[in-house]
Amino acid sequence: WDGGEGTTCPPVTPTRQFTRGGRRGVSLVTAAVSEPVSTTSGRVAIDNASTATASPRSLRVDFLVIGSGISGLSYALEAAKVGKVAVVTKDVAYEGSTHYAQGGISAVISPEDTVEEHIRDTQVAGDFLCDDAAVEVVCSEGREAVEKLMQFGADFTKDEAGNLHLAREGGHGRHRIVHAADMTGREIERALLESARAHPNVTFYEHHMAKDLITGA
Repeated sequence: WDGGEGTTCPPVTPTRQFTRGGRRGVSLVTAAVSEPVSTTSGRVAIDNASTATASPRSLRVDFLVIGSGISGLSYALEAAKVGKVAVVTKDVAYEGSTHYAQGGISAVISPEDTVEEHIRDTQVAGDFLCDDAAVEVVCSEGREAVEKLMQFGADFTKDEAGNLHLAREGGHGRHRIVHAADMTGREIERALLESARAHPNVTFYEHHMAKDLITGA
């Protein structure tokens, strides 16, 4: 599941509640709550404030993704290759942290750059407190991630020769920041969202809020 923990939601009625149903399925049923429930309790209830009645209905999907940012949409597009996906988001799908991210993506693109240099820069910037395995994965797979985003339609800024324009930001010894002007997050969100909406196996549930994650049968 994609989504943060520890968020306490205000009471809303009626609600919709996602429940695991079988090994791979997820069932959507209506329910009502009278007090806030934290996501740390291990259950997920989905609020739909625009629903006028609480008439029960159920929807079964193979994958439930809570959140429609870069992480959720990336996972949804991969999961959609093998099953039905429900993307649940508390606002319109594009509204979230990804949409407002500026900066860019650090990746070893230039032939003058190396993964080893990227790893060293990352560890130095992190005062050598970073998780070694995580740093190695992020630095070695950055180029592949950028190329994947471009396949989904992300239009990053190019230089005069038509190559990716690589900026240099604090902590980096090389130019390795792939960006879309200064609105990189918005461009990535646009590309992923358009791809996900166009996929027949992905269904969006906007203005729904996760309340509880039920992990039992």
